Parts: sequence; C-alpha cells; structure tokens
Amino acid sequence: MKKMLISMLVMLMALPTIAQKNNDHDFKVAKNMDVFNAIYKNLDLMYVDTLDADEVIGNGIKAMLGSLDPYTTYYPESEQQELKRMLTGKYAGVGALIRYNNQLQKVVIDEPYENMPAAEAGLKKGDIILTIADTSMVGKDVAYVSDHLRGEPGTSFIIKIKRPSTGKEMKMKVTRRT
Repeated sequence: MKKMLISMLVMLMALPTIAQKNNDHDFKVAKNMDVFNAIYKNLDLMYVDTLDADEVIGNGIKAMLGSLDPYTTYYPESEQQELKRMLTGKYAGVGALIRYNNQLQKVVIDEPYENMPAAEAGLKKGDIILTIADTSMVGKDVAYVSDHLRGEPGTSFIIKIKRPSTGKEMKMKVTRRT
C-alpha cells in the first residue's frame, strides 16, 4: 500500500512537467505558424509581383517536408487524381520508386522492384535519370519525371542514366507494364 501511494505521488508530481513540455511545444508551433502567416501576408501586400498562393505556400510545404525524409511527400489538390492512381496501382509504369536527391539536385532510382521492367532493364538504386525518350530530366522534379515514366501498358522508351558507381552514362530500353 505504501509503495502504491509513493508511486502515485511521483506520478502526480511528474504530470505538471509533462503538461509543461506539451504546452511549450504547442506554443512554439502556434508562434511559428503566426510568423509564417505574417511573412506571407506582408509579401502578398508589399511584394512587387502578385504571389501565386498555391505555388509559394506549396514550395514552403515541400521545403518543410524535404527537411524530414525522402518518403514524406506533399500532394496538392491538383495532384489528388495522380495520388489516387498511384495508391490503387491502376496505371502502367516501370516498377521503380524514384526520389529527388537534394545533394545531386537530380531525380534518381531509389528502388527498382524485383521482376518489374526497371529491374529487368538493368536499372539500379542510385542511377541518375538523365533523359526519358530524348526528353531531358535534368533539373526536373519527381512529379515531372514520374509522369514521363508512366504511360500505356506495352509502350517502350529509351532511358538514359548515369551510374554513380562507375561514372558511366548508359541507355536502356524499358517497356511499361501495369
């Protein structure tokens, strides 16, 4: 009984500390959101050109998520259909996960799926995508590159990549599958 009473007292004493930490976090979030809001409002009011809210705030969101990990991604309302298609798996592509490499500032193959066109063509993790069907992918974002990798099932294209492990540029023929 005495041990239970002591443990309850310790828990009660710890509660204000836990609540305080949560309040500090909530305060910091609210303060930073207010700062973000104020900056955008001032830019909108005083900037030389008219701001495109979707673009400016979308870039802010993408930058925030980019500081986390390569898997947390923002899909604005305009890309909801694309996200739905990706989640249901009802489209044809090459069967590889791609991502933007901030250090290289290029889109790379992150994971070619086994027994899928990308792996069968010889694409490997880390390959830098240079061109798809003679269209340059240098300086393009993941969505742009992804759009070019997708297409009708059975259609083929030539992908040009640079393999960092060898430094060689290579061309491969890839045929899309569902």
